[in-house]
Amino acid sequence: MRGQAISWASQHGAPRGITKIRAYALWSLVDAIRMKFGARGLHEVRAKLSPERREQMRSLPSQSGWCEYDLYLDVLESAVERFYGGDLFGAFDLSRAAKQIDAKRMFHETGIFDSPRALVSQLRSIRNHYLDGGRLESRLVSPSLLRITVSGLPTTSEAAAWDLAGGVAGLLEASGAIHVELVELEIMSRSCVLSLRFEANAPAQGVM
Repeated sequence: MRGQAISWASQHGAPRGITKIRAYALWSLVDAIRMKFGARGLHEVRAKLSPERREQMRSLPSQSGWCEYDLYLDVLESAVERFYGGDLFGAFDLSRAAKQIDAKRMFHETGIFDSPRALVSQLRSIRNHYLDGGRLESRLVSPSLLRITVSGLPTTSEAAAWDLAGGVAGLLEASGAIHVELVELEIMSRSCVLSLRFEANAPAQGVM
């Protein structure tokens, strides 16, 4: 998937754009950065933010509250620039780890992660819980291929699409899927289409 060409096209009739994200998603992203790159790495990411963004991070609401989606993306993009040399696969990698943290921390009693099929059936509800604005449509093209369209993305951040792809990959792994692979990511002006291949023959491992 790395190095695959990404196309842009106009998108008409898009829903209201994504403006906010749950605060715990940002906390899990911060935890994923710390887990992979240590406390010093997290400090370096924060140092790259503007003074306004650093102040917003210091005054985040409770984990179930909302924070600005742009703040989340700024933290993500800062980490991608610092540790992945600007390669947007880094957004996929970090989001994949962060959503596995979310699965253990926030959703362990819901039954959503009993199986990959159970997760797929709840993806729209999960997205609506995480994000304010936008829209998600998903379908299983085959028992091992999931195709998702997300609308309402910001026009200024390709990292948002990679983040969503990585997030779904991490949630699939939390539901017991194995060999999860991003096989398509097409980014348009306000939306993206992604396809993930996976196998569903492992016991659920992401929630305990």
